Amino acid sequence: MRTAGILVVVCVLISACQPTQNTVSVGVQPSVEQAILAQVAGQLIEANTDFRVRMVECADTYDCAGSLKSEQIDFIVGYSGTGLKFVSTRSAAREGTLEQVQKLYEPLGIEWLDRLGFDNRYLLVMPSDKARNLGLESIADLDKLEEGVRITAPSSYWHRPVDGLPGLLRHYGLRLRGKPLLIEDPVKRLLAVHQGLADVAIVRTTDGALQDISYASLEDTREFYPRYEAAVITRTNVVNSHPQLIEALGQLKDRMTRKVMQRLNYQVAIEGVPPEIAANRFLREAKLIKKSSPSFQTRKPEMIIAVDEPEQVGGMRTFVVRVVRDVFPDHRITVKTTENAVEAVVQGKARLAIIGANRFFPDTEGQKFEKRDNRIEAAAVLDTAYLHILRRTDAPSLENVLDGKIGVGLPGTSRARLASLILRAANKKPTIFAGNKELIKQVENAEIDAALIFELSGDADINEVLAEGTLSLQGLPQEFEILAPFLPPVRIPSETYARQTEPVDTVGLQIVLASPSPNIDPGPLGGGPAAALLMQNPPLTVEQARALAQAIGNPEPPDPILPSVWMRSVIDAHEAGEGTFGENLLDTTLNVGILVFLAWIGMLVIQRPTR
Repeated sequence: MRTAGILVVVCVLISACQPTQNTVSVGVQPSVEQAILAQVAGQLIEANTDFRVRMVECADTYDCAGSLKSEQIDFIVGYSGTGLKFVSTRSAAREGTLEQVQKLYEPLGIEWLDRLGFDNRYLLVMPSDKARNLGLESIADLDKLEEGVRITAPSSYWHRPVDGLPGLLRHYGLRLRGKPLLIEDPVKRLLAVHQGLADVAIVRTTDGALQDISYASLEDTREFYPRYEAAVITRTNVVNSHPQLIEALGQLKDRMTRKVMQRLNYQVAIEGVPPEIAANRFLREAKLIKKSSPSFQTRKPEMIIAVDEPEQVGGMRTFVVRVVRDVFPDHRITVKTTENAVEAVVQGKARLAIIGANRFFPDTEGQKFEKRDNRIEAAAVLDTAYLHILRRTDAPSLENVLDGKIGVGLPGTSRARLASLILRAANKKPTIFAGNKELIKQVENAEIDAALIFELSGDADINEVLAEGTLSLQGLPQEFEILAPFLPPVRIPSETYARQTEPVDTVGLQIVLASPSPNIDPGPLGGGPAAALLMQNPPLTVEQARALAQAIGNPEPPDPILPSVWMRSVIDAHEAGEGTFGENLLDTTLNVGILVFLAWIGMLVIQRPTR
């Protein structure tokens, strides 16, 4: 008994002196990508060894490297270019290969393991149409901007010693125009460039924001940026004493490509998926672990944004997801393609939908527009799709630009239906239905006389063909400008496109973010709990709609012809009796006047004889 008691005491003392013998720590820097990679490494270790993993936050690269060397942490994920700038000459750091860094760090007792599969170097990007208009293909070409270049970058980029902004300007001999616009969120950096607040944005090749957005990447012809090949870093003593850990992490070799990392960053930074869930999902899909760990099951509630015409959304998808997540930070935001986006919202399968204003008027084919779908309401305006009429520059002059063989968008899409609506008003029918690029090609080859394309202002494909001078942008005759209440007359400003010296009169379609209306008819279920089953998602509040508009950065209100959260707020204010009697009387008079005017326009459209 005495011997047994001594053994128990010894065992307790041993365990007390070695609390971390089956625990390893992984350093995590404060970035989305680092959080994901740390989770990938940690979960892989736990699934393949008897070790438990502890995540340790580091302030930055210097802090992580110091903690690794002092044995406070055991693993970090680093990038070859960053590693080389600490221990090598400037010329070697410019190359930044993993082989270089492995040789240089080995004598220091630091081991860089196998490459993960992606290079996370910096890029300078700008809208494709602007790059083409200005003839900019490389970073060196930015010298063509006579007043200097306006740059938006993360704040940390300003202070990087070797590959930061000061070094970039010196290396290429560039001049800044004003102070750099420092923005941490890559989505907002790209938006700043799109809005003309900056000429170029500094991004990383694996930024999730680049997944759905088309931008021109300027070539680094003078090789300023080194490679940033990602790899797990540890100490030599860890490699020698725990080979099973190295074997487990070795399974990641070349498994994490740029596209994989970009997708993971998108899920976490844009959609709001927790890093541990995104990492777990990747490991299971790659068949590196068999099942989900119970410790990684916590999920945020999902908020779905429905689309049924993905081509109409285009590069807007990433921006919309990020904006909605700003307003609803406790939700995971997902865009899903459905058969009918409106019905998805009405039936509670989606909280929001990206749709054109025409979707509030179901009878587009019949050209009546007598009924408006009040089951949904416009919450915020995302953009406007303009009608572009493209004809050959050398084509003979016609009395009506709608004469001849005309091509419209893909069959079954809003683009095709709206273009067909315009042709019907001219007693004509489409000759072909096709995508934008095919329509442009057929006009260039004189297979058709014109293409009617509904597209956002500044479309890259349209700009490219206009820059070549083979096609020209034509205005819509005034007699066709009032065809439907959701197609108001608008102008494409001059110099929106290459060789466009004058504004072009046409019609436009608002693209809106729509939400369920409080007026959804409960149908035969009547009121009470049964009717609530049809209202799985509540309508947006006025405050939420305002927050969305502010996050989008578009002050334009939804067209007054549409049911909207904003109009509901006006009605609620009147019903609540807010304001003085005189203010309410004036507001009521103005609103009635607007409604009477819109009704008059609607009657003109309905009664207008068919040509």
